[in-house]
Amino acid sequence: MKKQIILLFILSKLTLSAQFLPQVGFGTNDAIQKDDAKIKAWATGCTVVRGWINIMNKSLGKASFGTESNAIGVAGGSTLVSLGDSGTAILTFVKPIKNGIGADFAVFENAFLFENAGLAFMELAFVEVSSDGNNYFRFPSESNTDFSSQLNGFGYLDASKINNLAGKYINNYGTPFDLEELKTVVGLDVDNITHVKIIDVIGIVTGNKSQKDSKNQIINDPFPTPFTTCGFDLDAVGVLNENILNGISDFSYSDDVKIFPSLINKNEIITINTKKNIQKIEFLNLMGFTIPLDLLNKIQNNYQYSINENCTKGMNFIKIYTDNQIVLKKIIIE
Repeated sequence: MKKQIILLFILSKLTLSAQFLPQVGFGTNDAIQKDDAKIKAWATGCTVVRGWINIMNKSLGKASFGTESNAIGVAGGSTLVSLGDSGTAILTFVKPIKNGIGADFAVFENAFLFENAGLAFMELAFVEVSSDGNNYFRFPSESNTDFSSQLNGFGYLDASKINNLAGKYINNYGTPFDLEELKTVVGLDVDNITHVKIIDVIGIVTGNKSQKDSKNQIINDPFPTPFTTCGFDLDAVGVLNENILNGISDFSYSDDVKIFPSLINKNEIITINTKKNIQKIEFLNLMGFTIPLDLLNKIQNNYQYSINENCTKGMNFIKIYTDNQIVLKKIIIE
């Protein structure tokens, strides 16, 4: 019996010491640099549900740093959006993500190095994907960080002990995710991923708030971080493989959806004509910045919206959400 116990102890220690790819600057890794030519597109929509400043002391309220728009477009900006303990963000895209060669998308956070030890201050997150916007499926993750004692709010993590958790790499370097790992999941079309969900890992190692990886190991990351900037700080999501064929349709030559005028000034009204039920529309510029537009009037099949002062001049897009599809239409603002 003693031999069996010792063997189990040794095996558990070996499991916890298993190595993955190291931090940027400390050996070969798979981090995606924000200016990498492999990035084809960036998220164009973001919806955040804030988590707590300290989930064990909810009287402190919820995270409040940044806005949803900060997670849209190119990574590496001066602003982010903090999710807070257990907070979530759902990212959407002009074209779906597909399962291509290698990694298919990358999630960017603002982790930073601790001196030259290869350690970094990281705040981790689970990543899930959906091909219908309703059913989400999680990437299998692994955290081999010792969880016998709590990593405090200013603690550091070793990237070589972390796999498939967003936030593994330092700022300006995205953590890649490969849809090949989910290709056998029933209910998920890995060639038509329309939504990516980021879920903050609370990081506490005791009690019923602790969270586990896909191997049932408790995930230890800095806790508590009792600031308005707490939790996973989402910078951006970059797309490496797009499904062009299943992307948003442009019905310029059909009667499904029409928009007029296509050349317009700010504070003027555009009209969308369609027999479909419009759920919402958004203004989208070439940098991926999104502005929701409010419905002014509806007369039969004509929906009227105002182009407001926040809309940028030049070529832009109107993104139209109907009951069963999303349509993109070009407009030019003078």
